[in-house]
Amino acid sequence: MEKKISILIPVYNEEKAISSMVKDLRATFDSSGWVYEIIVIDDASTDNSAEEAKKTGVKVYSHPKNMGYGGALRTGILNSSYEWVGTIDADCSYPAKEFLKLLPFIPAHDMVVGARQGKHYWGTIFKHPARLVFLALAQFVVGKKIPDVNSGLRIMKKSIVQEMLPRLCRGFSFSTTLTLSFLSSYRFVHFEPIEYLSRVGSSKVRYVRDTLRTTQLMLETIVYYNPVKAAILLMFFPAGMGCLLLISALVSLSPFLFFVALMMFCWALLFLGLGFVMFLVSHAGEMEQSQG
Repeated sequence: MEKKISILIPVYNEEKAISSMVKDLRATFDSSGWVYEIIVIDDASTDNSAEEAKKTGVKVYSHPKNMGYGGALRTGILNSSYEWVGTIDADCSYPAKEFLKLLPFIPAHDMVVGARQGKHYWGTIFKHPARLVFLALAQFVVGKKIPDVNSGLRIMKKSIVQEMLPRLCRGFSFSTTLTLSFLSSYRFVHFEPIEYLSRVGSSKVRYVRDTLRTTQLMLETIVYYNPVKAAILLMFFPAGMGCLLLISALVSLSPFLFFVALMMFCWALLFLGLGFVMFLVSHAGEMEQSQG
C-alpha cells in the first residue's frame, strides 16, 4: 500500500485556530512516514480564516457562498490527490497527533473513526441526552454498537466516499450520514478511542436546528438502506397505543375502545407492509441481476 493521504480541514471563521492546526498536522505527519497534503476549505468565512490558511502554504479552496460542513468536505474530497482521505476540524478540539492512532488500521478497514472520549465530548446536560438518543437510533439502524457516530476525525477511502456523495448531507450531519452509510453498506469500519479537547473559539452549531436536521437525515438514511427498520420505527406509536387501548377496552368492556385499538393495529400493520414494499422496490435491481 502506498502511504499517501490527503488531510481535509473545513473552515468557517476559525482565524484564531487554523494556523496552529496546520502546524500540528505537519509536525505529526512529518514523522509518520506518510506522504501527505493538507487542504483547507474555507466555507465563505467572514473573518481572515482563508488568509491565515494561505500564509501556511497549504492548498486553500474558498467557497463564494456558505455551503455547510458537508459541502466543504465535498470540495476537499473532489480536489484531493490521494485514495486515503483524512478529516479534522479546524478548532483544535481534535489533537492532530491522534491521527497516529488511526493510521495502523488502514488499509485493512475502509474507514477508521476517532471515537471521542471525556467530558468535552458528552458536553452539557442538554447535549448529553441528545447524543445518547442519536447513538441509540444509529445503533438500531445498523445493528451494531457505534461509539461515536459523528466524529470529525476520521480516515476513509476516497473511492467509496465518492460513490456515496449524492446521498450524503451537505451540512453539519455529513459525518453522521457518512458513518451510517458505511456501516449500512457493510464496509469495514473501525472505531479507535481518541482524546477530545475544548475547542478554540465559539461553536457554529445551532442545537435545535441541527438536532432536527440530523434526526431527519438519519431517518432518510434508514429509509434508503433499511426501509423495514424505518417502518418498525413508524409502527411503534400506533402499536403501543393499540396495546394501551386494548387493555382499556378489556377492563371497561368498551366496544368503542376495542374498535379504536383495532384501527391502531391496522395502522401499525400498514406501516410494516409499506416498509416491505419499499424494501422490494429498492432491491428490485439487485434481484433482477441475481436471477439473470
